[in-house]
Amino acid sequence: MFFLDSSDLEVVKKWNAIGVIDGVTTNPQIMLDNGVSPASYRQTIRDICAEMGTRSVSVELTADRNSVEKQIEEALDLSQIADNVTIKVPFNPMNPEKGLEVMHRLVREQHMSVNATVMMNFEQLALAAAAMRGGERRSFVSLFWGRAIEDWAARREWGERKRKNERIDNPWAPEGMRIGDSPTVNSDPALITRAMVKRLSGAGYAHVDLIVGSVRDASMVGHALDVGAHIVTVPADILAAMGYSPRAVQTLAQFDKAWEDLQRRK
Repeated sequence: MFFLDSSDLEVVKKWNAIGVIDGVTTNPQIMLDNGVSPASYRQTIRDICAEMGTRSVSVELTADRNSVEKQIEEALDLSQIADNVTIKVPFNPMNPEKGLEVMHRLVREQHMSVNATVMMNFEQLALAAAAMRGGERRSFVSLFWGRAIEDWAARREWGERKRKNERIDNPWAPEGMRIGDSPTVNSDPALITRAMVKRLSGAGYAHVDLIVGSVRDASMVGHALDVGAHIVTVPADILAAMGYSPRAVQTLAQFDKAWEDLQRRK
């Protein structure tokens, strides 16, 4: 399945008419890039939700990540825009219990569809999925594939420098936070995807799907699907790139020439 990364209504309409997208995801960066303003924000969401019918449209919370109540208040407000709004809750790496509580309460108390997002490793995904167990509506945990590669490299560099007793100010391991070396599963987003799909096949996770996002090119989409991702979020330009093959271009040109030659045959 494919979710389209866009807040451009015309782009959503184009790909929806083709029939290949199963939902839409947005975030503040996408909104900014697509020219959405504060005045057009709610109407943009409303229009995309109407275009997608009953299919999920993810809208990200922007309230204070350290305030459970403010995030829930914003989620309740956004949910009034349309029935198919999915509340996108960013994982809070510096204060994870806050974001996890938001996810849990939205799923279990408010019976909302939630997309737990901005996650780079298996541990984060496992926590978010656990917080959303037993929900009535379909929810999602989102792995940022491209950024996960960068996250692993940064954590490994920190580990090597720590073993050499080099002092390093490091946002990946603040003082007192017992992170440790990242396990092998985090060395490759494909391994994370396989492990998470297996975990979600267990009891209690029937309504939680794995999304792979932060794809940088068409080959990443193919890789994510190959290792079992339930859904991949894809920008429009990468959706188009997925259809390209240089050999197919050459073959079509060969067939076109053959048809022209056939028409000239006496």
